[in-house]
Amino acid sequence: MCLQNCNDMVVIIVGILAAIAVPVFLAQKNSAYEAAAQSDLRNGAAAATACASTEGGSFATCNEETLTATFDWNQTTGVESEVVTFGQGRWVARSQHGQGGRAFQFDSDDGRVTPLGARF
Repeated sequence: MCLQNCNDMVVIIVGILAAIAVPVFLAQKNSAYEAAAQSDLRNGAAAATACASTEGGSFATCNEETLTATFDWNQTTGVESEVVTFGQGRWVARSQHGQGGRAFQFDSDDGRVTPLGARF
């Protein structure tokens, strides 16, 4: 009698633990994806700043190809980044991980990474 009831109890306990653990794991996974996207943006901003310093303060030539080839903007595998604005005095890029999480943007006007309302 105890064997049947004990086995049922073990199955119920394992089910409860899984119901708690799986959402926590998925949330941590998305946090890691978001951290990678934000890190890539900060690295891109540092590369753009280095690029602009060689161009007299202008971001005009600081596109993704130049930053990657000349200023070592190495992007994380799975992270999609794009430079959306580069001009005389402003550099804007956005980034997101292909596996999930929020999308982010860096704008040289305010100098910080901010979340976007939607993925691009």
